Amino acid sequence: LSVASAWLTAKSTIRVTTMTICAVSLCTPNPTVRKGRSKTEVENTGNLHVYVTLSKALFIAITLAAAHPSNAAMPVKVQNVQDMPQHQVFRASSYRKGSNHMITAADVFESSLHESSKRQYGATDSEWKFVPTFIGELRADLEDELQWSTSCFKFSASMKRNTAGAVIGVVQFARLAHSHIQVCENIYLMATPYRIFMPQIELFAGTHTVVWGMVQGDEWQDLSEIGVRVFSLNQSVRATIFDMFDTFQLFRAFTSRGPAVSLGVEERNVAFLSTFAHYYMKDKPVLAHIDVDLLHSGDFIGVVRLDGLDPLIMWGTGSRVGHTAMILREDGVVYVCESQSASNYWPKDMIQKTEWSEWLVAAATADYNVVWLPLSHTARKAFNESAAWAEMRRLEGLQYGFQSLLFGWLDTPDQNLPPPLSSSFLMVGYALLEPLLKRMHATTVLSTWKQPLSKRLGLDNVENSSLTIPGIYTIAESQGLSFGQLISLPEQDSWTYPGVKDEKGHKWKYRPGPALVCSAFVCRLWKFGGLLPEDVNCGEFTPLDVYQLNIFRTTIQSNGSTLPRECVQQDNIALCQVMGRREIRLANANIVSPFIGMRQNCPSMGPDYLDRFAASLTC
Repeated sequence: LSVASAWLTAKSTIRVTTMTICAVSLCTPNPTVRKGRSKTEVENTGNLHVYVTLSKALFIAITLAAAHPSNAAMPVKVQNVQDMPQHQVFRASSYRKGSNHMITAADVFESSLHESSKRQYGATDSEWKFVPTFIGELRADLEDELQWSTSCFKFSASMKRNTAGAVIGVVQFARLAHSHIQVCENIYLMATPYRIFMPQIELFAGTHTVVWGMVQGDEWQDLSEIGVRVFSLNQSVRATIFDMFDTFQLFRAFTSRGPAVSLGVEERNVAFLSTFAHYYMKDKPVLAHIDVDLLHSGDFIGVVRLDGLDPLIMWGTGSRVGHTAMILREDGVVYVCESQSASNYWPKDMIQKTEWSEWLVAAATADYNVVWLPLSHTARKAFNESAAWAEMRRLEGLQYGFQSLLFGWLDTPDQNLPPPLSSSFLMVGYALLEPLLKRMHATTVLSTWKQPLSKRLGLDNVENSSLTIPGIYTIAESQGLSFGQLISLPEQDSWTYPGVKDEKGHKWKYRPGPALVCSAFVCRLWKFGGLLPEDVNCGEFTPLDVYQLNIFRTTIQSNGSTLPRECVQQDNIALCQVMGRREIRLANANIVSPFIGMRQNCPSMGPDYLDRFAASLTC
């Protein structure tokens, strides 16, 4: 691969036209010819750029194919990491002496590529860095000017409306004198909910003229009141591709044939949480054997599956678990009740109950890390098991609450999305993707955005109407709501979302009902069981909010009962880890007394979440 990459990079006999260069590297069709350089020199520079880009893309494509589990047909069984050749040691800390875990060739190759990309680009936190950074807004009616700098260039952008009514933007960029980078690549894009000016890559200084054209109606209102949103990527195309690849690797467990999480994927996610959320999950946790008689209705189950998704939830919310469930007993049988979605590791896509012994087998197969938090003696006496079961039976079979997945977390206009994510990126991103998603018949993805926004505006039946996402934004503005204010309006437990019919359209596959993610579901059963005020909106609860409630046991010994000796007391809570290769620690747990309106205005900015923990008792 290295030889092939070098050959592609160095080969200069194949001629590439200027248009082909622009098609591959996304540069302007007619690149500016810098003074002192001939057109041929500019084209040769472009050719070299194309060869480098193509060689990197080819390298990544082959790597993706080689690293895919279906191609890793010959695993290597390693009893001791010291037995491996030194150049093949793959994250040695993950493999303990005497381990029977399988290290595949794909794992070794994947690690080599990741470490190579980190050395090349100096990145140790490359995940999600491909997301454009929001720079600012340019309003056409005010002829705003926006300036920003990257490692290579200083940019200056302006937007105005000419006498004919057309909107025109001008972006000037000058090479920074102190820049030591010989070949500069900076990407920026300009977008509104209606259209996008595609990314531009420039090797030298110059000027772009962005002809927005004639703008009328709602689009002009958006341009004049909010403006064109400007985003920037402060790195090269090659670095962006590697960042996307590294981010994809966090989620590789979902592309495997089986339900397990490989040690390589696990280690990547552990490193991700350590860097982005300052939460390091140690290996070799002390596991407790829990006698089934110790489990009582209302007890909390917390889960971390290091598959990319749970760490993403943890990064965004500040939680130390990514999934939650509850214990309910009936006629001597212990059930785990949860809101869960179907995947390659879990069979059922609904609010469901599973017998404890059966659930443990499925959880172990899926490589769960699991903790059990028993209710305090006071909370256990106050918990109305019958009322909780009645609500459980009413909810059982409802679809997982995708509609509230984002909105239970987004409590503020600008203090929840971790950089480089931004509300402006969400706003234009969903709107611009709508036509594509419609053509793909991806109605489920659209409904997770359109339905909750429409609920917040008092609109019904948006799925069957011609109302678009930009149209929803316009209605919000007419009601005096900015986009940030709109997405931070609380999720109401009284809302009913549309159900899903079967393929024939005759029967309900999923009945209409509230949109409940795992944490909202646990909160709701506690509320109906009498542990929370009726006015609490459980749709606003994240996993962190659930285990922060002060309803749990605080000591190993309490009221004549003793937890297993492997259980530990962490700060203000008694915790028993029953499964997993990584230790779960719950900071700031068991500290908040329930109150009306709680968890409707909470910030959650990482990596230390100081604002979130400071507001725990009031937000």
